[in-house]
Amino acid sequence: MLDLLRKNYGLTLWLTRAILGLSVILGHWFFIDSFFAAMSSAGIIVPRAWYVYLLYAFISVIVIELISRVFIKCAFNLAKIYVIPFSEFIILFIAAVAAINFISGLIKLLYLLTPAMFVFGEALITFVISAGVFFGLFLIVKKFYLNDKNAPYIFKISVWIFLGLSVINAFIF
Repeated sequence: MLDLLRKNYGLTLWLTRAILGLSVILGHWFFIDSFFAAMSSAGIIVPRAWYVYLLYAFISVIVIELISRVFIKCAFNLAKIYVIPFSEFIILFIAAVAAINFISGLIKLLYLLTPAMFVFGEALITFVISAGVFFGLFLIVKKFYLNDKNAPYIFKISVWIFLGLSVINAFIF
């Protein structure tokens, strides 16, 4: 199975997008429900149906992939990173974002038990999970594409990319 995914870039990219869409639904469940409540208080009735959740996931996947492709391509060009294949890195990056959404979605289920967790959840939990997952992404990239000479430079650039995407995530999502 892994050999098929390594040989077929299109299949791997679509599977990664599908996993990202499902993890976005889990990670943003409370945001979607609060959107439904805000729309109904404004007088617009939005049905809480499965296709609305899928539409949100579809739009989120498009926005996440577009922003990440543009931001990472600019960062790779500005930092002159040529040792990491961009198309393979995008798949790894989308998988990392899916892992962040999945893990934070599972932790956000604690909101149902303690509403006080909601205050710290959006600001702190997602950032800490993102830092851990992106560090794991760096370790994977280092294992496959980097040597000991260029790894510190790439680590510094990846920290700047992480901070930039965290700022974008804080203001958009």
